[in-house]
Amino acid sequence: MFYKIKQNSEQQSQPSNNNEFYTLLQEYLNGNPKTGYLVFQITQDSPLQGTVPIANAKITVSKMIGNNYFVSRVVTTNEDGKTIAIPLPTVDADLSLNPENIKPYATYSAIIETEGFLSTGAFDIPIFENITSIQPITLIPNPSGDRIFANQPKLF
Repeated sequence: MFYKIKQNSEQQSQPSNNNEFYTLLQEYLNGNPKTGYLVFQITQDSPLQGTVPIANAKITVSKMIGNNYFVSRVVTTNEDGKTIAIPLPTVDADLSLNPENIKPYATYSAIIETEGFLSTGAFDIPIFENITSIQPITLIPNPSGDRIFANQPKLF
Protein backbone atom coordinates (compact mmCIF):
# COMPACT_ATOMS: atom_id res chain seq x y z
CA MET A 1 0.00 0.00 0.00
CA PHE A 2 1.03 3.53 -0.57
CA TYR A 3 0.56 6.24 1.99
CA LYS A 4 0.77 9.99 1.85
CA ILE A 5 1.42 12.05 4.98
CA LYS A 6 -0.74 15.17 5.11
CA GLN A 7 -1.33 17.50 8.05
CA ASN A 8 -0.16 15.01 10.69
CA SER A 9 -2.55 12.30 9.47
CA GLU A 10 -1.97 9.27 7.30
CA GLN A 11 -4.12 8.97 4.21
CA GLN A 12 -4.07 5.98 1.94
CA SER A 13 -3.29 6.82 -1.65
CA GLN A 14 -2.58 4.87 -4.80
CA PRO A 15 -0.22 5.70 -7.64
CA SER A 16 -2.21 7.52 -10.33
CA ASN A 17 -1.58 4.88 -13.00
CA ASN A 18 -3.14 2.21 -10.75
CA ASN A 19 -6.23 4.15 -9.63
CA GLU A 20 -8.47 2.26 -12.06
CA PHE A 21 -7.19 -1.11 -10.85
CA TYR A 22 -7.64 -0.21 -7.17
CA THR A 23 -11.13 1.11 -7.85
CA LEU A 24 -12.14 -2.08 -9.67
CA LEU A 25 -10.59 -4.24 -6.96
CA GLN A 26 -12.43 -2.35 -4.22
CA GLU A 27 -15.72 -2.65 -6.14
CA TYR A 28 -15.16 -6.39 -6.55
CA LEU A 29 -14.35 -6.87 -2.86
CA ASN A 30 -17.38 -4.77 -1.84
CA GLY A 31 -19.62 -6.95 -4.03
CA ASN A 32 -18.00 -10.14 -2.72
CA PRO A 33 -17.56 -9.49 1.01
CA LYS A 34 -17.58 -13.13 2.15
CA THR A 35 -15.03 -15.94 1.81
CA GLY A 36 -15.22 -19.40 0.30
CA TYR A 37 -12.38 -21.88 -0.15
CA LEU A 38 -11.01 -23.92 -3.02
CA VAL A 39 -8.74 -26.99 -2.88
CA PHE A 40 -7.32 -28.61 -6.01
CA GLN A 41 -6.59 -32.34 -6.20
CA ILE A 42 -4.26 -32.97 -9.16
CA THR A 43 -3.76 -36.56 -10.34
CA GLN A 44 -2.94 -38.70 -13.34
CA ASP A 45 -4.49 -42.01 -14.35
CA SER A 46 -1.88 -44.74 -14.65
CA PRO A 47 -2.78 -48.12 -16.18
CA LEU A 48 -0.38 -49.81 -13.75
CA GLN A 49 -0.75 -47.72 -10.59
CA GLY A 50 -4.30 -46.38 -10.84
CA THR A 51 -4.86 -42.78 -9.76
CA VAL A 52 -1.54 -41.16 -8.84
CA PRO A 53 -1.20 -37.72 -7.17
CA ILE A 54 0.95 -35.13 -8.91
CA ALA A 55 3.23 -33.11 -6.61
CA ASN A 56 4.52 -29.61 -7.45
CA ALA A 57 1.85 -28.82 -10.04
CA LYS A 58 1.41 -25.06 -10.42
CA ILE A 59 -2.16 -23.73 -10.28
CA THR A 60 -2.93 -20.13 -11.17
CA VAL A 61 -6.41 -19.16 -9.97
CA SER A 62 -7.70 -15.92 -11.47
CA LYS A 63 -10.70 -13.64 -11.74
CA MET A 64 -11.30 -10.77 -14.14
CA ILE A 65 -12.45 -7.80 -12.07
CA GLY A 66 -13.20 -5.58 -15.05
CA ASN A 67 -11.63 -3.61 -17.90
CA ASN A 68 -9.11 -6.41 -18.61
CA TYR A 69 -7.72 -6.38 -15.05
CA PHE A 70 -7.25 -9.71 -13.29
CA VAL A 71 -6.43 -10.73 -9.76
CA SER A 72 -4.73 -14.07 -9.30
CA ARG A 73 -3.16 -16.42 -6.82
CA VAL A 74 -0.54 -19.06 -7.60
CA VAL A 75 -0.28 -22.21 -5.48
CA THR A 76 1.43 -25.58 -5.87
CA THR A 77 0.38 -29.07 -4.91
CA ASN A 78 1.95 -31.04 -2.09
CA GLU A 79 3.12 -34.68 -2.27
CA ASP A 80 -0.54 -35.79 -2.08
CA GLY A 81 -1.39 -33.72 -5.17
CA LYS A 82 -3.46 -31.27 -3.10
CA THR A 83 -3.23 -27.52 -2.62
CA ILE A 84 -3.86 -25.57 0.51
CA ALA A 85 -7.43 -24.31 0.96
CA ILE A 86 -7.31 -21.09 -1.08
CA PRO A 87 -9.50 -18.33 0.45
CA LEU A 88 -11.42 -16.48 -2.27
CA PRO A 89 -13.89 -13.58 -2.11
CA THR A 90 -17.50 -14.54 -2.80
CA VAL A 91 -21.02 -13.25 -2.32
CA ASP A 92 -23.13 -13.55 0.83
CA ALA A 93 -24.88 -16.93 1.14
CA ASP A 94 -28.11 -15.10 2.01
CA LEU A 95 -28.43 -14.25 -1.70
CA SER A 96 -29.49 -17.87 -2.27
CA LEU A 97 -32.65 -17.18 -0.21
CA ASN A 98 -33.94 -14.82 -2.90
CA PRO A 99 -35.43 -16.75 -5.86
CA GLU A 100 -34.68 -13.81 -8.17
CA ASN A 101 -30.97 -14.22 -7.53
CA ILE A 102 -29.72 -16.68 -10.13
CA LYS A 103 -26.06 -16.78 -9.06
CA PRO A 104 -25.45 -16.93 -5.29
CA TYR A 105 -21.73 -17.60 -5.75
CA ALA A 106 -18.61 -16.14 -7.37
CA THR A 107 -16.74 -17.95 -10.15
CA TYR A 108 -13.03 -18.30 -10.79
CA SER A 109 -10.83 -19.85 -13.47
CA ALA A 110 -7.58 -21.77 -13.15
CA ILE A 111 -4.68 -22.93 -15.29
CA ILE A 112 -2.92 -26.08 -14.14
CA GLU A 113 0.57 -26.86 -15.40
CA THR A 114 3.51 -29.06 -14.51
CA GLU A 115 6.45 -30.56 -16.32
CA GLY A 116 5.72 -33.73 -18.27
CA PHE A 117 1.96 -33.13 -18.57
CA LEU A 118 -0.37 -31.22 -20.84
CA SER A 119 -1.48 -27.96 -19.24
CA THR A 120 -5.21 -27.65 -18.69
CA GLY A 121 -7.77 -25.07 -17.67
CA ALA A 122 -10.76 -25.14 -15.35
CA PHE A 123 -13.37 -22.43 -15.88
CA ASP A 124 -16.36 -21.04 -14.00
CA ILE A 125 -15.47 -22.79 -10.74
CA PRO A 126 -18.21 -21.79 -8.25
CA ILE A 127 -17.17 -20.53 -4.83
CA PHE A 128 -19.78 -20.43 -2.05
CA GLU A 129 -19.55 -18.65 1.29
CA ASN A 130 -17.95 -20.76 4.07
CA ILE A 131 -17.75 -23.84 1.82
CA THR A 132 -14.52 -25.61 0.87
CA SER A 133 -14.90 -26.90 -2.68
CA ILE A 134 -12.59 -29.62 -3.99
CA GLN A 135 -11.72 -29.34 -7.68
CA PRO A 136 -10.35 -32.65 -9.02
CA ILE A 137 -8.16 -32.36 -12.11
CA THR A 138 -6.69 -35.30 -14.00
CA LEU A 139 -3.68 -34.36 -16.11
CA ILE A 140 -2.63 -36.15 -19.28
CA PRO A 141 1.06 -37.07 -19.76
CA ASN A 142 2.87 -35.12 -22.46
CA PRO A 143 5.74 -37.22 -23.80
CA SER A 144 6.77 -34.55 -26.34
CA GLY A 145 7.60 -31.97 -23.67
CA ASP A 146 6.06 -29.18 -25.76
CA ARG A 147 3.96 -26.68 -23.83
CA ILE A 148 0.41 -27.30 -25.06
CA PHE A 149 -3.00 -27.35 -23.45
CA ALA A 150 -5.17 -30.43 -23.12
CA ASN A 151 -8.22 -28.21 -23.50
CA GLN A 152 -7.58 -24.90 -25.18
CA PRO A 153 -8.55 -22.24 -22.64
CA LYS A 154 -10.76 -19.38 -23.68
CA LEU A 155 -9.87 -15.91 -22.56
CA PHE A 156 -11.81 -15.08 -19.44
